[in-house]
Amino acid sequence: MSLTALIAISVLQPLSFGEIAIVKNSVPSRLVVPRGGAAYSYGQIYIIDSGVPAEVLLYDGPANTELTIDVNFNDKMTSVFSTNQFTLRRLDYPTKVYTDSSGQATFKIGAETHKF
Repeated sequence: MSLTALIAISVLQPLSFGEIAIVKNSVPSRLVVPRGGAAYSYGQIYIIDSGVPAEVLLYDGPANTELTIDVNFNDKMTSVFSTNQFTLRRLDYPTKVYTDSSGQATFKIGAETHKF
C-alpha cells in the first residue's frame, strides 16, 4: 500500500548566479553555483559578486519521513540584450531529505549554466 501526501513548498532564497563579466564572448564558458560551497567558473566568465544556491522549505508534510526529490527541467535563459545564450545545464540538489517532527525540511538547489 502506498500513501501519497501533499507537501507545501516555499522558496526561502531564490537561486542567483550573482554578478559576472564575460571577457571574451566567443569562448564557450560555464558558471557553477553548487548547493554547498562557493561559486566557480570556467572559460571567460569572471565572478564579480558570487551567486547563491536556492533554499527551499517543505512544510505541512508527514513527520520524520524520508522524501525523494526528483526535478525535471527543460529551460533556457537568454539575455534580452544579446543573441548569445546561457543554457541551464544541470541542477545540484539532494535526492533525499528528511522531515523533522513538525513535518518540515529544508534543502538547497545549485545549478550550472553554460554560455556558447
